[in-house]
Amino acid sequence: MDYIKWIRSKVGHDKIILNYAAGIIRNDQGQILMQQRGDSHLWGIIGGAMELSENPEDTLRREILEETGLRQISIEKFQGVYITPELRYPNGDLAQCIDLVYQVYTTEQVDLNFKNEETLALKWIDEPNIPPLFNQNQMVILTDYFQQKKRKS
Repeated sequence: MDYIKWIRSKVGHDKIILNYAAGIIRNDQGQILMQQRGDSHLWGIIGGAMELSENPEDTLRREILEETGLRQISIEKFQGVYITPELRYPNGDLAQCIDLVYQVYTTEQVDLNFKNEETLALKWIDEPNIPPLFNQNQMVILTDYFQQKKRKS
């Protein structure tokens, strides 16, 4: 079931609350995987909306597979809850977004040529090379992540 499509058929572009699961996927070099989104053409971390009756970790695994092709992931840590009070998507939809963010590790080789409707490009980045993000809350998420990593070092 596509929950967003179903709820949007009832409310149109009106503001709704949406729950998302997102993963900061890291590799052995400490880089994180970023996705160039199909809707805005801007960059973001990997993740997506929860479906009805789906738990956040299942959502995360499904979204990572859909948006990167990765199957071998390890969910290491729950990073936190992040709220974007108002986000307007390129199609005009308005939402308050509640992001449940996890730190994820993969040893699987990422196909950086992977593309589909949701993913225009994938790339590994480090902290100084964060590309233009589709949502400023993503910068808060990434800043928190990199600060946690520095405290551990």
